[in-house]
Amino acid sequence: MRTPTTHDHEAKLGKMAWLLGLYLLLLAYAVARYHWGKGLGWEHFPLHVQNKAVSWLSALSLALAVGPLAPRGGRSFWGGAGFWLAGGHVLLALLGFAGGYFGSWFTASGILGARQAWTLLLGAGAWLLLAAVFAATLSERWAARFPGWPRAARWALALVAAHSLLLGWPNWLDWRAWPLGLPPISMLACAAALYGLWPWPRRQ
Repeated sequence: MRTPTTHDHEAKLGKMAWLLGLYLLLLAYAVARYHWGKGLGWEHFPLHVQNKAVSWLSALSLALAVGPLAPRGGRSFWGGAGFWLAGGHVLLALLGFAGGYFGSWFTASGILGARQAWTLLLGAGAWLLLAAVFAATLSERWAARFPGWPRAARWALALVAAHSLLLGWPNWLDWRAWPLGLPPISMLACAAALYGLWPWPRRQ
């Protein structure tokens, strides 16, 4: 295994700066849409609004890792970032369930609606596939047992797109109702995933 050099550390710091910058940009969008556009109180910022930015950045990071236009030498970084951000999204969503943010997902009898249940299943499937892919990148033995992991990454991104579509498509249709005219984040996350899956011409 090659020993990391000073250049490697500087390159990683540069990618971390890009990741932080993207997060702040997407978080500002979420704040504008939900706090200023919808008028949500700031008590919703830690779990609800931040999770919007985290989920969007996860999809975008995975698209950068999987897509043919990925930054040179950055696939592993953006893939790892997408995996950990997806884990953060899952954690914040679970806390959101405990905090009562998803009451509208349940029917009068107290069970999940069909669309919401499929949304959760697609999201869980995407994260499990990402976990397998992440393990394959860390262990040569695991990668040998799971030779299809690059294709699995694309399947995970497809599940992310489907998860985002089911999650938010009813809010995509009436653009006049978008707060401040800003498109739903689920739509933008789905678009990011589709960007990664699109058969763009590959770099030479």
